[in-house]
Amino acid sequence: MIRHLVFGVLMLAPAAALSGEPDEADNPGGDSVYSRLDFQACPVLDATPAGEPGSWVHLRCPGLSGYQVHVSEEDDRVTLD
Repeated sequence: MIRHLVFGVLMLAPAAALSGEPDEADNPGGDSVYSRLDFQACPVLDATPAGEPGSWVHLRCPGLSGYQVHVSEEDDRVTLD
């Protein structure tokens, strides 16, 4: 779903740029907000079974405004959805 959302945003970005509307129309202050994540406090959804090769874990962490942040860590790479 995230891939579809990102693709949709990328496809709409050129149309918005051609519309003549300023980029700040939807966010006049231009402020960004971030969630502080404490991976130790996030519930584990799935992880590498004991004795299996490799190392991976999937977590669900609370984010801002009630959003859930899904964290995947595999081979020292972290992905946030």
